[in-house]
Amino acid sequence: GDRLQVLADLTEIAQPKANTSGFRVWVYNKFKKEKGISGFIRKRLGEPATLFNESIVNRSELVMENYLNDRGYFNAEIEYDTIVEDRKATVHYAVTSRGQYAIRDVYYPADTTDLGALINQNLKKSNLRKGRYYNVQALQAERQRLTTIARNEGFYDFTPNFFYYFADTTAGDLKTDLFLRIQPPKNNPTHQQYRMGDVYVYPNYSLNDPQG
Repeated sequence: GDRLQVLADLTEIAQPKANTSGFRVWVYNKFKKEKGISGFIRKRLGEPATLFNESIVNRSELVMENYLNDRGYFNAEIEYDTIVEDRKATVHYAVTSRGQYAIRDVYYPADTTDLGALINQNLKKSNLRKGRYYNVQALQAERQRLTTIARNEGFYDFTPNFFYYFADTTAGDLKTDLFLRIQPPKNNPTHQQYRMGDVYVYPNYSLNDPQG
């Protein structure tokens, strides 16, 4: 399920990584020369000892919290505890979360511009569905989908960065409402839609003849 995937992902994110085996660390320290047979053995069978670094642990804590937030575990907290025995440190991460938020409703732009109308005409294939869990990847995919549609309809200057979302979690019961908004361009209140002009075909022109 999703929780198992989240646990697997957090385990992968967690830093620092423990050494795969004490034997490989012993080999790395025993064969110190970097050239010849000693260097070959050190490179193929050895592994440098992982040293405890609290700044790495703190950074890992932030990355894990950001990951949880992107998956809909809003306001989740990561705390860690370090146990040191026999010059070896063990880091335990603890996750506190109310749970994963699901989408209650999605609100698209209600403006009457050509771009707003175009977006509202293309909602059937949306990546955002009521009842699905919040996931920032789905939001990014929806931004890209709508951008492709806009560019195909003449909004050539439009990019995904003009779309932005905000989530309202005040609905309670682990539900969130999503609001999609469009940022206007710098020097124009609305995004410009370009239309194809006249197309001229010259039947006597040859691409291979520099004289035409």
